[in-house]
Amino acid sequence: MSGIVNALRYESGSFTPVLDFGGGSTGITYATRFGNYTIIDGVLSFHIYIQLTNKGSDVGNANITGLPYAAVNPFEPGVVGLCDINLTGIDYVVSAVSGTNLQLRSIISNAVAGILTNAEFSNTSIVCTNGSYKI
Repeated sequence: MSGIVNALRYESGSFTPVLDFGGGSTGITYATRFGNYTIIDGVLSFHIYIQLTNKGSDVGNANITGLPYAAVNPFEPGVVGLCDINLTGIDYVVSAVSGTNLQLRSIISNAVAGILTNAEFSNTSIVCTNGSYKI
């Protein structure tokens, strides 16, 4: 044994998640929003909570930006909890990390059916998600 011990990397902190639709966030306002993360040995675990007071005027795919570190590869880390969102015909929603962005993907019959858009959101929607990915 060489006597060299690999150091275990640990870091924790907070970040401010930003919801956008089609890359824009014009007019979006929040009642509250926060993100927390912990890194242990190259795996980032996160928790995001967003509560809207106005979904704004932009249209397109829902995206959450602001994760503190980029994912090594695109990854689907977890199920998303949603309130006051129109999920008619959708079984559930998962979050998918690409870089430092998080997409909200709809699942129908155990297959990815698409990405949620502004049309599914109301002015008082709540998004809560957590997951882990390799950095």
